[in-house]
Amino acid sequence: MSLVIALPTADGLVVAADSRSTLPNGQYIDTAFKIIEPGLPLRTVLSVTGTAVGVAPPAAPCDDLREYLKNAPRIFDLSEDAKVWLGRQSSETLTESATRALSDFCCSRVLTQGWIINRFLGKEVCVVFIGSYLPSVKASLLASFKISISETATPFVSFFSWEEIGQDEKRVALPYGASDYLYKHVLPQGPGLLKSFQGFRERGDRSIRDISAIEATEYATDVINAVSKRMEELPHEYLVGGPVDIVLLGQEERPVRVKWKSP
Repeated sequence: MSLVIALPTADGLVVAADSRSTLPNGQYIDTAFKIIEPGLPLRTVLSVTGTAVGVAPPAAPCDDLREYLKNAPRIFDLSEDAKVWLGRQSSETLTESATRALSDFCCSRVLTQGWIINRFLGKEVCVVFIGSYLPSVKASLLASFKISISETATPFVSFFSWEEIGQDEKRVALPYGASDYLYKHVLPQGPGLLKSFQGFRERGDRSIRDISAIEATEYATDVINAVSKRMEELPHEYLVGGPVDIVLLGQEERPVRVKWKSP
């Protein structure tokens, strides 16, 4: 399970994500790029947390998992499918109707994967997050939906959210993916784990227009690293960790990579 943090700021929408990928056999690598940049809409990124990629695990432990995953054929890649689907849309602006259509498309893709249906029968499969920015009104668009498998083995959208956040709204940091773990095991620790958390909380009455992208970048990095550290003490089925990638969706048509690890 990944952790994605979205923070609207005066400079645009900051989106951060961890880099850890966990295989079914418990091994992991810290080289995944979880922030996906579709060709369209403009100023838009997406991320899929949970089971987004299907790759057959190695028959025996690998010394170089990164190399193995690079060359192993993908059984399934919902992030890539969603990226291609969005890029084929004609609109330069993200819309709620297009996002709902994307959720239906993602369900249809999951339906083709019997191994996902069998593994997640009656459970949640993944969360798809889409973030976008409207420079004309300085507003952030935040959309997300969950795909689950019913007891009758049918993929369906079990949750859908669409928000437009303007500059006058109070500061907000929205987590996607491992949010339950964050709220239950990390945020209650406060300054014990989060270096910038207390200061960010004390200044929490400010509007979005009063928060810089620099501050949001520091806070998002802090939160993701804190979750990673906490998981070393209290493990979870899906781990969060590795370098933190961060983009800014602002005036530029393409996302600006504020922090981005080397390929």
